[in-house]
Formats: sequence, structure tokens, C-alpha cells
Amino acid sequence: MLVAIHEPKQLLIQCRSCERVIPVLLLRRNGIHYYYTRIRRLSSLTTVGVMSKLIKRTVLLGAVAASGAAAFYLTADTDTQMEIASSTGPLLRMLDPELSHVIGIQAAARGLLPRDTRPDPPSLHTKVFGLDFPNPLGLAAGFDKNAEAVAGLMGLGFGFVEVGSITPRPQPGNPPPRVFRIPELKATINRYGFNNLGADAVQDHLAEFKKKVLQDPSIKRGPLGVNLGKNKSSKDAAQDYCIGLTRLAQHADYLVVNVSSPNTPGLRALQGRKELEALVKQVKGTRDRMLWGPSGPPPLLIKVAPDLSEPDKRDIAAVALSCGVDGLIVSNTTIQRPGKVAEFPAAQEAGGLSGPPLFELSTSVLSDMYRLTGGRLPLVGCGGVSSGEDAYRKIRAGVYWFVDCLSLFAAPHERSVHWTTISVPPAAPKPSIARFSAGWFYEFLHSPRSPTGASLVQLYTAFAYEGPTLIPRVKRELAECLARDGFRSVAEAVGADHPDIRGGSGAGTHKARRSWFRWW
Repeated sequence: MLVAIHEPKQLLIQCRSCERVIPVLLLRRNGIHYYYTRIRRLSSLTTVGVMSKLIKRTVLLGAVAASGAAAFYLTADTDTQMEIASSTGPLLRMLDPELSHVIGIQAAARGLLPRDTRPDPPSLHTKVFGLDFPNPLGLAAGFDKNAEAVAGLMGLGFGFVEVGSITPRPQPGNPPPRVFRIPELKATINRYGFNNLGADAVQDHLAEFKKKVLQDPSIKRGPLGVNLGKNKSSKDAAQDYCIGLTRLAQHADYLVVNVSSPNTPGLRALQGRKELEALVKQVKGTRDRMLWGPSGPPPLLIKVAPDLSEPDKRDIAAVALSCGVDGLIVSNTTIQRPGKVAEFPAAQEAGGLSGPPLFELSTSVLSDMYRLTGGRLPLVGCGGVSSGEDAYRKIRAGVYWFVDCLSLFAAPHERSVHWTTISVPPAAPKPSIARFSAGWFYEFLHSPRSPTGASLVQLYTAFAYEGPTLIPRVKRELAECLARDGFRSVAEAVGADHPDIRGGSGAGTHKARRSWFRWW
């Protein structure tokens, strides 16, 4: 049994049996007197009786404070909301990495993240795959694995969001712990292993998102990508990708075949020329046999690894061009531990490295793939992006969709060899009217209609470290980079580091690209 006793400036509870004195609450004089006069009338009271009074008042005060904070958050401007949301980052980083990831997803799914309602700079608007992107900055696959929070993530200001990777059947992934931070480098190593709820559950989530968009026009809507993977226990990888495509393609603006995760045994072997060609043909055939509306089927992309040999890069470029792949995402995480990464204990963990230490490696592979494909495929730059300058470097390195006019003078079979086997286009052959006409007509039928190209960049790890304020900052910095170098749009800056391929000097929009008039 406990009794309440009064001491100056303090309310105490004393146990009658052991005479232990427990301080309960420190109050001002008026407050103490108020509690004392209430409690002294009781000869005795139980622990529950005393503590319930304190708990009720604490909960009430907490609820009032939380309501006030919520009201302030909801009525604040976008910048203030972004700052408030990002201020929770240090608290989340005190938690287990995977737990903080789950909290972030649930916050986005419940609409607790800020919404960026400000229009993007006009220079950031771009078009690729026939889709309009309000800006080229997207959220890479791996953050929202099960498409639970698409609306909330779109509202942060991303130009597009990619969900997944998604396998036909649910699977738990690798056992935890499976995510490791290197905060000094703002890097992460993960070995999740395609943990997801499976294609059926994700199909329901995507259908719910579509319904939500129809009901609420205020939801920002950029293109939605669906990243497909294979189950760890599956013996037939192609069949897994085809099953995922069949169930999810109708909800996707574009599809990604992920053959580059380092955390699924044997997956990267699918990047070999023979294996990749067979896989792409089967998946693309499945897509093309489905019934589609006037807009046609969603574009099909391949996501590749940064840990590729030169022959691997050439093989992937050749398969992508010959099989009619719509684009490449370069790149996934790396199994290498470059630079200072090896100095940290987490570097000993198995898994893929992401964050700034991946930037140079992934950008180098991006540049190589641009040259090997001759600028004929849209490339999505991914890996280590944490600023507008990083995104700009990816764009200049070759995140590009452009057909050089020199190819118009080559016969179709010569163009195919030309673009897949050499890095720098040779001098144009001597023109002839017949050759020019045939080449021009072939390109008109088989090439993208826009000569200006398009570009996209993805990030993930930097968002996990810096929070929602990262997105508007990267977009603002990217727009400043474009203006600084004289580019009026993202598309004009794409491939600027490759003037030999894109046909210009790479220094601004006013520089003329090679024109057929020059050779006529």
C-alpha cells in the first residue's frame, strides 16, 4: 500500500511496508499545493490510483502538444514542412537501418510526409519513351519494394518513382541484419535479397494507387516504373520475369528487368550475352503478345551492374540494340569497396554498396554504355547521386536518347555494325542521293522521332540519409547547372561530354549538331 506525502516543491509516494520514498512529479508551488490538498484527504491509495492520475494528465498534455504540432505542420508552407520532416532524420538514423526504412515507408503510405506543390523549373521537363516527366529526378527501386507508398513519394517532388524489385511469389529475402550504414561516407551496404510481398499483393497496391489518383486529382503523378526480379528458388528465370510482367505491366508506365542485383545467387550471370539475349527475347515476346490500348505496351528496360568487364559491356550493348530493348538503367549497387570504404568495419559485410563511393564507378560505366550504344538508347543514370551537380554529370556523361544524323548516310546493315562495334563514328562516307534517301527513310521508320533526346537520373541512398529536403535542392541545383552552361533544357545537355557522338561541341544549346544539309 502507498500513501502520498508532501515535501516542499515535490510530490512523493511512500510505501508503508518498506518505507521507500518515490518522487513522482516536480511542480510549481501552486501546483504542489493543488495536488497535496487533493491527495491528503485519502488515507491510502494504490499504485494504480496515483499513477493513473499522472498518466491521464501526461497523455492529455501530450495529445494537446501533438495536435498543436500537427496543426502547425499541416498549415505550414512547403519549405517548413520539408525542414520538419528532415529534422527527424538524425532520430531515425539512431535506429536499426531496416527499421528506419520501414518507418519511412509507413509515414509515406499514411500521408505524413510533406507534399511539394511548387512547379518545377521549365528547363527540367523532359520526354522519353513517349512519356512526360515533370523533372528527370526519380526514386530508384528498392525503397518502396511493395508499392505501398507511391502517392506519398510522388508528392515529395520526384519526377518519377520506380517500385520493386518484385518477384512472382512472396519471399522474405536474406536473414537480418542485412543493411549496414557507413555514415562517415553517407554510404550503405545491403543484402536484402529481393524481399517483397509478391506480384499478387503488389498488383493490389498498384490498383489502389490508380484508384486514389482518379479520386484525388491533387496527387502529383509522374511516370511509374515497375522493377521485376526472380525468386531465389526459381529454376527458370525467364518464366519468373514473364509472370511478373503479365501481372503488373498494365499498372506500369515502364518495366525494368533487374539482372544485376548482387544479392540473389546466379542473377548476374544473366548479363552474359547468350543468357541475356534469350531472356530479353522471351520477356519482350510475352509483353508484345498482350493486348494493349492505343498507347501500346510499356517500354522495357534492363538494369545492369557497375561491375562489368569490357566484353560484358559490349555484349549488353549489342543485345540491347539487336533485341529492341527500350533503354538501360546504369547501374545497380557494386560488390567492390572503392576508396576509403575498405577502412570501415561494415566493408567486410557481403552485399551491394550504394551512395557517393559508387558515383565515379557507375558514371564511368554509364559513359561507356552511351558510347557502345552510339547514343541510340535512353540511359537512366543511377548510383551515388546526392546533388544537382552529380545529376548534371550523369546527364552530360550520356543519359541520352539521340540519333546522330551521320547514320543517315549508311546502309542499315552498316549502321548496325557501326554503332555496336566502335566508340567514335568514322568520317561520313561519300554521299549519294540514292544512299541518302534509303538511309533517311529507314531511320524515319525505325528511329525515335525527337532529335533532341531525353534523360533521367535516379537516387535512393542520399534520400535515406538527407530526407525530403534533398529533392527540391537537387532540382534547384540541376536547373542552375543547366543555366550556367547555356542549356535551355535537360535534353540539350544530354551527352554533352560526347560531342563526337551527339554531333555538337557539348557547350550549350546554340552549338549546331551535324546536319544532313552540311553533307548535301
